[in-house]
Amino acid sequence: MRVGLSLPRIRSFIAVAEERQFRRASERIGVSQPAMSAQLRELEEFLGAALLSRTTRSVHLTAEGEKFLVRARNILADLESAVLEVRDHASLRRGRLSVAAIPSVASRILPGVVAAFTARFPGIDVQMIELGALDVERCVTAGNADLGIAAAPDRNSELSFSFLLRDRFVGLVAKSNRLARQRRVRLEALFEFPLITTVPGTSIRAALERACREQGQSLRVTHSVTQHQTVIAMVGAGLGVALLPSLSLVDNAGVVRLAVVDPQITRDIGIIQRKGELSSAAAREFISALRATVTK
Repeated sequence: MRVGLSLPRIRSFIAVAEERQFRRASERIGVSQPAMSAQLRELEEFLGAALLSRTTRSVHLTAEGEKFLVRARNILADLESAVLEVRDHASLRRGRLSVAAIPSVASRILPGVVAAFTARFPGIDVQMIELGALDVERCVTAGNADLGIAAAPDRNSELSFSFLLRDRFVGLVAKSNRLARQRRVRLEALFEFPLITTVPGTSIRAALERACREQGQSLRVTHSVTQHQTVIAMVGAGLGVALLPSLSLVDNAGVVRLAVVDPQITRDIGIIQRKGELSSAAAREFISALRATVTK
């Protein structure tokens, strides 16, 4: 009775063809040498041709073996690709995706992205975690989130960063402030007033500190708070001025927005993931939905 073509026999043949030795080939794919020899004999019987020339010391491919090796590699690659495709498709029917994001992204961008994503993939449970920038990095590094959305990490060799958008900072002053009549303001003019900003560990604070270092200054902060909404409310109450990125802005009747020049301050927002880790199908689809929303 003639045996059929099977995946184990193809894998055994490729391993022997590449290793040119039965011992190394059997160790590579976890099959005993007698079982591997039997699989190759069955394969040759099915094909009706000798694929290997065996001696006591080495193994060589025959002319037929050389030709079949090319086809066998293609067969294996196509099959593995098909398996991944089916698994990816199945994984989008059910599962869980955890996304860590800084507050401005969590409030301004993610609600629409999550709504669109869950409409397409109702079986995926999306968990959104709102954290400061450093905590987003820690969360992703520890594996507690599949991906993060935050400013570019300054120094973290364990994470990769994929650019999403550039967020420009805006000056905020109370309506009663003498700068309120201007449309633009120099950074040094804002620094003449008490500065209200977020606490260390946030991307807002890090961007301001970096801008000051580049100007040869140190950041002098009068009030530090956790939420950017609090910053705006304090500016409206006349307690000082602030610099906030555009994504963080909310309306306040007592606050005037000013374009900041000389220098402009920006922060790059992007997708943070663990280096060398393949994204799940759910993560890839979520990132696609996120980019589509940002580029609208």
